[in-house]
Amino acid sequence: MDEGGIWNDLVSDPWVRHADVIDGHSAPFGAAAMDALEPMSDAAVIDLGCGVGGTTWQLGERVGPGGRVLGVDLSSPFIEGARARGTAEHVSFVVGDAATIELDPVDALFSRFGVMFFSDPSAAFTHLRTLVRAGGSLAFSCWQDPLANPWMTVPVMASVSVLGPPRLPSPGEPGPFSLAEPDAIRMALGDGGWSDVDVTGLSVEQPFPAGDARGCAEVMSRLNPVLAGGIRNAPERLPELLDAVTDALRGYERDGAVTLPAAAWIVRATNEG
Repeated sequence: MDEGGIWNDLVSDPWVRHADVIDGHSAPFGAAAMDALEPMSDAAVIDLGCGVGGTTWQLGERVGPGGRVLGVDLSSPFIEGARARGTAEHVSFVVGDAATIELDPVDALFSRFGVMFFSDPSAAFTHLRTLVRAGGSLAFSCWQDPLANPWMTVPVMASVSVLGPPRLPSPGEPGPFSLAEPDAIRMALGDGGWSDVDVTGLSVEQPFPAGDARGCAEVMSRLNPVLAGGIRNAPERLPELLDAVTDALRGYERDGAVTLPAAAWIVRATNEG
C-alpha cells in the first residue's frame, strides 16, 4: 500500500479518533521544532504533513491573529478532522502533497514528523524551498534510528510471533526512519539548496498517553501501519496480537502507565534565496 493509501485508508480513522494521544506523545518534539522558528509573531507559516492539525492550531497561537497558518496533508480524513478541532480566521487547511503542492511563499515551513515519507527527499526539499521567501526558515522533527525508539519497535517486534516478519521500508525508502541519519538529512537539504542546516538530537522518556499495557496495545495496534496492515490481512489474529503486544509492554509499565524512550532530530535550515 502506498503512502496515500496508508493515511487515507488504513489508519485514517484511528489517527483522527486518537489525535490527542498522538499529540501528547509527540508534543516535546513539535514544541522544540516550533521553538527553532521563534520569533513567530505575525508570521505566515505552512505546516507540512499536518495530520489531524494539532500542530497547526498550536502554530496559530504562536503567530497570533496577525499571522496565518496553513496545514497541508495528503489525507482527506486528517484534514476533515483538523478542521473540526477549532475555528480561526488565520488558520486554514488544504489537502495536498507537500512535495509538489504549489502555494504562495511564506515566512517559514514547519513539520512534526511529516517529511520522512518523500519518495525523493532531495527533489521534495528543492520544491519546498520555493514555498519560502528569501531569508525564510524551515524547521522539522524526524525520528532517529529504530533502536532509539522502542515505543515503535517493541510492538512491531512483538507482532512477529503472531503476524510473521513485517515488510519494513529498506534504507532510503520512504518511512518513519528514512531521515534517521544526520548525514542523510544534511544531504537532502543541501541538495535542495538549503543553508545553515542545524541538526540537534532530542530524547525523551515519558508515559505513552494511552494508559496501561493493554490500553497502549489496543491503541498502538490501530495507529501503527505495520500492525494495522497485518490485522487487516488477518483480522482473526487480533486477540493474539493484543496479547503479544500487551506482554511486551508489561516490562515498561509503571503505576498503570507505559513509559518508553523516544528520540528524534530537530532540524532547522534557511533559504538564503
